[in-house]
Amino acid sequence: MPGVEFDLETSPFKSRDRLFLYSDGIPECFNPDMEAYSQDRLLARLEAWREFPLPELLDRLEKDLRTWHGQDDFSDDLTLMAIEM
Repeated sequence: MPGVEFDLETSPFKSRDRLFLYSDGIPECFNPDMEAYSQDRLLARLEAWREFPLPELLDRLEKDLRTWHGQDDFSDDLTLMAIEM
């Protein structure tokens, strides 16, 4: 994109390290009481489930979000990309 400036950051990865990239639809997912799932809750779940294999962790997160939301349909996208070394 012309005119866009950004900083380049590097971070070493070790075996079993994981990188999670997610859209704002996850922390901004609201429950029936209009309480947001929140970044803190997301990070706490990822930390608590860190020892699970990645597919199981992602399955748990999806189920947790669906239970939190309390509905089948979401008003925003819930996008998460997970990379494991």
